[in-house]
Amino acid sequence: MSNKDSIIHSTILGTSRKRATAALLAFWTSVVDSDDDDDNVIVSQQLLTTREHGESKRVCIKNYVAIVESYSLDVIGIVDFRKHFRLTKMSFEEVLIKIGDKLSMASSVHHTGRPGNDAKTQLLVGLWILANQESYRTVADRFDLTISTAWCYFRKVVDTLVSIASDVIQWPKNESQRQCFSTAFRKRQGFPNVIGTIDGTHIPIVAPHNMANSYINRNKYYSIVLQGVCNARYKFIDCYAGPPGSVHDARVLKMSPLGKKLNHNIHDLVPSDYHLLGDSAYSNASHLLTPYKDNGHLSRKQKNYNYKHSATRVAIEQAYGLLKGRFRILRYVNIYDTKVIPSVIISCCVLHNICVDANDLDVEPYQEDADANVAVGINDRNLDTKGRIKRDDIAEIIN
Repeated sequence: MSNKDSIIHSTILGTSRKRATAALLAFWTSVVDSDDDDDNVIVSQQLLTTREHGESKRVCIKNYVAIVESYSLDVIGIVDFRKHFRLTKMSFEEVLIKIGDKLSMASSVHHTGRPGNDAKTQLLVGLWILANQESYRTVADRFDLTISTAWCYFRKVVDTLVSIASDVIQWPKNESQRQCFSTAFRKRQGFPNVIGTIDGTHIPIVAPHNMANSYINRNKYYSIVLQGVCNARYKFIDCYAGPPGSVHDARVLKMSPLGKKLNHNIHDLVPSDYHLLGDSAYSNASHLLTPYKDNGHLSRKQKNYNYKHSATRVAIEQAYGLLKGRFRILRYVNIYDTKVIPSVIISCCVLHNICVDANDLDVEPYQEDADANVAVGINDRNLDTKGRIKRDDIAEIIN
């Protein structure tokens, strides 16, 4: 090749790379939310580096973790941190206190043999994936990591959060806690002795490789069911995830550890004076009160009961709205391994509770489609006698 040809060839290559880089920069601005303007500033300041992969190059953000560290230096930075990671810096530090040591122990040496990144970097990567809907390649480029390392950090964060779930998601242990929970619920509509509200929600997923049809729910999309029980502060006191989307809420309860405990030691969990509230997907019982079935002939007293029951029970739906509003991965989990997804879901519930304890509730709730979680009712004819009497008594009390 002549010198002239070489110069022409180099110019064409340079132009192609510039165009490719421009296209990638345009992509960066499209994958982030409209409120993530500082990412565009980062790019415009040319804090980018390239990583060789065969003949192609990836455009990565240089020192992004250091940039995130600077967010805590002023009010605007604190707001920016929350925009990106969907929780306050204070909540982040609380999570780091709870799991930082475990993350450090797990990553003292990276799987490649090189020293691993610190716990803070791993947690930032994990939170970014949970809080946003980005590809692993995009996340890896943001944090200047390989894709496999980003995935590894994500799994470590998820698994470590699940390991502390029993410490963060707790059923009321004693009479004092039960009274506290029931008092908070009673302030809503006067409904007495409620210690929790229960419901299931569908977490949309990509079509699984195995037994895909069983994951299609009644709304015709693939999902995994999350069953939650929460208190009046929207804090989860029990969570169970994993059943395919085709499984009915009542069946999910029977399958769950909570359902099995209720079957064997019901009064240890829900003493006779107390109860959960659930929608018509569940059978009415003394420990789980449901609405009266509206057959068009309800009395005024029964209609009033249903209204106050619904206005109290809605706490669990509000908790799900906050959960999915904060952790956007739960709006569509793009993971094929259905054995991993339940851990991802529970890890979000753990983080949710930590945020509730930190009074970090400034989240725009996610609005489900109107029929996304509409209950499929159970036949009301074969009612538990104690449950029927209890429901009638409460309807009289709150009338």
